[in-house]
Amino acid sequence: MDLATLLSLSRLKLASRSTINKEMIKCYKQQIERLYRIGIGNETEYHTIVSERLISVYRRRLNELIMENHVGMEFIGTKKRDANI
Repeated sequence: MDLATLLSLSRLKLASRSTINKEMIKCYKQQIERLYRIGIGNETEYHTIVSERLISVYRRRLNELIMENHVGMEFIGTKKRDANI
C-alpha cells in the first residue's frame, strides 16, 4: 500500500489509525532501504541525488513516527545505517 492510498483511506475512515501508522512506518523503512540500494551520490528516478543528509531526514522522520505512535518497534539510530531496517 502506498502513502497516497493510506492517506485517502484515512480521510474516508476505512482504515484504522494504527494500521495507517504501521503502514507509514513500513513505507519509510522501504524508502530508506531503496535509497541505500541506489547508493550515495546516485540519482533516483526523479533525479534526486541520494545523500547522507537525505537518508538522515528519512531516518529522523521514521524515528518520530515510531516514538509518537508507540508501536513497540525498536528505536532506529540516525548516525549509522542499521542492519535491521
